Amino acid sequence: MRRDPIAPDWDDVARERPAPAAPMPPDRNIPLRNAFNRASSAEEQKREQLHSQLMNAVKTNNAFLVSSLLKEGAPLDRKDENGETARDWAVKNGNQRIVTMIDAEETARMLVVIRHGVSKKGGIHKLRTARFSKVKH
Repeated sequence: MRRDPIAPDWDDVARERPAPAAPMPPDRNIPLRNAFNRASSAEEQKREQLHSQLMNAVKTNNAFLVSSLLKEGAPLDRKDENGETARDWAVKNGNQRIVTMIDAEETARMLVVIRHGVSKKGGIHKLRTARFSKVKH
């Protein structure tokens, strides 16, 4: 049988193949990572719950409930399935009191970020702690 000079010799190719890498050691940080993911998903669920409660309170013009949800740290930047925020719904309903409360809370949160350097990833607790720790009684 005649060999083609251009075609590779498959026996040579098999001999040149590198040896398989050593197995990776077990990752000892998996339980820690899982606990962190559970905590962040629990916080995300809390934020989502607060957001849906805030949207319902705004849609029903319940100013007292809106006020208490804002104090709990309900997210103001999230949008509903129609692409509208809680402030958009308050404007649509013509409830100036709720619009003013939402604007005041947004301003207060921005001032906290500017003064204390608290980022969005700091979480609700850190944001509320920074906001209310400087209040003089």
